[in-house]
Amino acid sequence: REVQNALAERRRELQRLQRSGEGLDRVRGAQRRAEAVQNAVDPKVAEKLARIKQEVEMQKRQHTQLQADRQRLYAARKIADEELRAASQGVRDRASQLASGAARQPEAARQDPRLRQLRQNIDILREALRQDERRFKAARREEAQEIAFAAQHLAEMRENIAAKESELSSVQA
Repeated sequence: REVQNALAERRRELQRLQRSGEGLDRVRGAQRRAEAVQNAVDPKVAEKLARIKQEVEMQKRQHTQLQADRQRLYAARKIADEELRAASQGVRDRASQLASGAARQPEAARQDPRLRQLRQNIDILREALRQDERRFKAARREEAQEIAFAAQHLAEMRENIAAKESELSSVQA
């Protein structure tokens, strides 16, 4: 009889443990579901995050393109400056040669049609030089404006990228 009582008590204890184990399993399942719900990202937030990441990448590509354009414009400007200096120096040299040659000749020789033609050529070259310098100055101003615009656009893009990255980090947090 004692053995039966002990056996019956052990069975009751085993059933109680099984019930508490089932309860623990239900609690564990509920905890897993709650964690999954808590860790799930709202589709709107995920979409906004993806859109912001895409915008940041696009702005980075634009920034790279603007930097390349700026470098290219700077190199082209340097080349144009050198060409202008060389052309100006050539025109000045030629004008001084023509002027010094004309000053050494007597008055009678100055009336020579070839000499008149040379003087006309000098005047034409001086006018062309003046026009080239004016065009060069205008081109230089325009390039400076383009560089200033590119720098301003670059600064705006950097600010925008920083804002998007901060927004992205706040969305991720």
